[in-house]
This record gives sequence, C-alpha cells and structure tokens, in this order.
Amino acid sequence: MEWESVIGLEIHIQLATKTKLFSSSATAYGAKPNEQANEVDIAIPGTLPVLNTKAVELAVKLGLGLNSSISKDSFFERKNYFYPDLPKGYQTTQLANPIIGPGIVTIALANGEEKPIRIHHAHLEEDAGKSTHSQGVSSIDLNRAGIPLIELVTEPDLADAEEAVAFATKIHSLVKTLGVCDGKMEQGSMRFDVNVSIRPKGSNTLGTRTETKNLNSFKFMKMAINQEISRQIEVLEAGGSIKQETRLFNGVTGESRALRSKEEEGDYRYFPCPDLLPIYLTDEYIADIRKQLPELPEHKKARFIKDYNLANHEAELLTIDAETALYFEEVVRLSGNAKLAANWILGTLAQNLNANELTIGQSKVTATAVADIILRIEDNTISSKIAKTIFASIWDNPNKTVDQIIEQLDLKQLTDSSEIASIVTKVITDNPQQVENYRKAAAEKQAKMLGFFVGQCMKISKGKANPATLNQMIKQQLES
Repeated sequence: MEWESVIGLEIHIQLATKTKLFSSSATAYGAKPNEQANEVDIAIPGTLPVLNTKAVELAVKLGLGLNSSISKDSFFERKNYFYPDLPKGYQTTQLANPIIGPGIVTIALANGEEKPIRIHHAHLEEDAGKSTHSQGVSSIDLNRAGIPLIELVTEPDLADAEEAVAFATKIHSLVKTLGVCDGKMEQGSMRFDVNVSIRPKGSNTLGTRTETKNLNSFKFMKMAINQEISRQIEVLEAGGSIKQETRLFNGVTGESRALRSKEEEGDYRYFPCPDLLPIYLTDEYIADIRKQLPELPEHKKARFIKDYNLANHEAELLTIDAETALYFEEVVRLSGNAKLAANWILGTLAQNLNANELTIGQSKVTATAVADIILRIEDNTISSKIAKTIFASIWDNPNKTVDQIIEQLDLKQLTDSSEIASIVTKVITDNPQQVENYRKAAAEKQAKMLGFFVGQCMKISKGKANPATLNQMIKQQLES
C-alpha cells in the first residue's frame, strides 16, 4: 500500500520582552537555576498576575506580519494539569478566543511551485519551568516559568518534512524581522511540536496522530518527522494500530520514545482566568502597531525580484533569513553586481556554511570579502576558478583581504596575449594526435574535445590564464 503523511505544527515563539508575561521577573537567558523566579512565578498564595502589555504589542505585531485577523477582544484561561515544573497547577493561556485568528502563509516548494499553509490561530500563553532528570534525581528550574510565548498552530496542511521545515523557516525569518523573537533555537526561543499521521494515499480521512514535542532545530524537526512517518507505516503494515500519544525525540541519538498518552481538550478543564481582565484592542492601537512594521520578507522578496532582476527561487532563498538578505544587499552595494552576489551567496558561501553548520552571521568570509572577489573577477585580476581558491583561503584566514591573498599566492590572472599564445603553441605542438583528431571531428564533437586543450593550457599556467582569451587562441591555432 502507498501511504501519505499529514503534518501540522505548533510553534512556540518566545516573545522578546525584558520581563515575564505576568510578573516583573527577568527573561534573560543563562541565569543560574531559579534565580529569575519570583513569588508570582512560583505561585505563592495571595499573589496576583499583572499582564505585560509589551507582550500584547508583540503578539499584535506578529499577527499583522502574518496577515492574520486580530481579535479586538480576547481573554486568558487556565489550562489545568499537574506537573512538577508547573507550580500553579495550571498554565495561563488562551483557547476560546485567541489574540491572533486565522491566516495563510505561502511556502515555496522544491519544484518551484508555491503552497498556501493555513494558520488556525496563535495565542498568548506563559511557559512552564524546566525539569531535568539525571541519575535518579529530578531537578526543577523555574526561570522559564511565566516567560511570554506565542503558540502558532497550523492546520494539517503540510505533506512532508521538507514542507514543515520550509514553513518553520519562514516563520523564523518573520519573527526575527519583526523583532518579536530573537529566534535563538539553541536557547529555546523557538520550539516546535510536530503532529504526524499517515493515511492511504488518496484518502480524505485523517489517521491517528502523534505529537513529538520540543524540537529546537530544523534539522531535528526533519529527522523526527521522517522517523515518525517510517515508524507509523511499519506499525500499520505489521497489523498494529497507532496510539494517540505524546512522544520525545533525542536529536543526539536519533531515537524517539513515547512519553504519555495524548490528552484531549476536555482533560485540561479550561475555564476563564478570574485573576485577569479581558484584553480589549482599539482600531487605533492596531493601526499604530501596523505603522511600526518593517519591510516584511514577502515584500522584500518582491523588491529583490524587481530591483535586482533575480529569479523567484533566488529571491526566496535570499529573503528567507533576515541576515542573509542584509548580507546580500551589502555585497551588491559594494560590488554593484546582484547576479554574481546571488550566485556566490547561494553557491560557494552556502556550501561552506552548511558543511560547517554555521549561520550566515557566523560566516568566516565577510560581505566585503565576497564583494572584493566579485570586483577582481570583473576587472580580470582573477578568473572564476581562482576566485574559489581565494574564497577557501579567506575562509581559513579571515583576517586577510582578497588582494593580500592574490599577492601572497601569486594568483593574479594571466592576461598577456603573447604569453598565453606561447602556452597554446606548446600544448598544440606536444599533442599532434589530439590536434589531428580535433580537426577530423564534426563541429559538435570539437566543442567537447576543446576541453582537453584548455585543461593542458590551464595546467601549464597554473590556472591563471584568462579563460576567454585562452579559448579564443586555442580555436585560432587549431583551425589555422
């Protein structure tokens, strides 16, 4: 039987506030355990929550950035469950009337097509604390308890791990661009829960879903989804059934395990929080926040296509991350060549970043260095092939400039016509059989055979001969 997967995401986005959602405790990362948890956070009897209005502002900003509807009146509810890192015995969240309503985010597929992904809603809530289990001892750190979150929930519109990562990457770019979240997944600023089910291909009936929680990287998300799809197929094809459950995935070992049975909405006994007033937003308030929005990734993509004459897929990749877009525009500003800037960033630079698992902000080659490489290609100081050697050298020696590398390694392109002609003459003289074969061959074969002579000449010139001049001279001497 052929199977297809159905995936929905829940993305937990830590809002960039200095204090928690309902208390004055700090939200800075890296504090000692329980150093940033006050009486409200640890639920001392008699304490009352006070809403952080900055969190509301950031939530509205995200909703506008998503082009979703904004609820002018929303309220908080208590989600009741008992776990050691939840000292109140409930989580303050939103269910019936979340602050952000439905919307649509369009993602680019690998085949170049675009696909709309529906957002069900996004709601404000407080985070729980953190439990650590080691050698039979459990420890609780309540520094995260009460940190403001937006939980964004999609409809089950994603078909595979690639689409899920494309959507999550787009949301990551958006929240960073808006300044809603710092996007530091390694610090827990964004975490992903993936809901996965499978069904016979072509069926319209959803299968039983599982939820894998707290994935903190795109890599782990992709691994977890693919592993869960394979596991469910294996279970069903062996005659078993899928249990609705919550699962955990270990990105280091690549293993997943069942954590607990999946609760239903009714199990949490939601009811309106009696300690917090509803949130009422005016049209003027929403309009003022809209005026604060920066250029959004979608708008930036359209501008890149128009202003820089880029293909749709190039603009998509260059604007999916705010840092990449800034890097690209800096290279263009310094070099004046958008096409080569895009080629270098999406080609050689991306390959090196991926191989070393670095972000563009951690690149060992600056935008200035890439621009200098492009300028030296354009003024015929170096060839495109030599340029890659220079890039690799700068990657290993970030403090050196392009011109210093060219001088140190003697990589300046050979452009003297008489010197190139001398090299060509030597290669043709030393290879009479290849010359004879070339002259007897049909025109379409000659184009392929030309590579032999180019390679030999480049070998003698140590790759420094100007390719255009070299090709022209080889043809002239072979056909004379």
